[in-house]
Amino acid sequence: MAARPRRRPRRRADLPPQYVRLSAFAGRTGFSFDHNGLFTQLDIAPTDGLEGRKGKWTAENDHTLRISLDDKKDPDYKLEIVSVDKDVLKVRRIEQ
Repeated sequence: MAARPRRRPRRRADLPPQYVRLSAFAGRTGFSFDHNGLFTQLDIAPTDGLEGRKGKWTAENDHTLRISLDDKKDPDYKLEIVSVDKDVLKVRRIEQ
């Protein structure tokens, strides 16, 4: 019988708290627009995933959209389009 060194299981290095590893979506919210006026607001779910809330969007002018969520948990609000380029849409939320 040959003696072999004992293999240790891989261990993750202990990291300081500022290096906490987060999932790809942890703490990030978002939204999506459909061409037919449907809107989905992506909020953080109780299990740290994303939860979609349906609603509607309407254009008030060339740079402002009114958002109305179907569940009415929050009041309607506006999104002002700050800038648009090929890959990024920047908006500012305006409470009513």
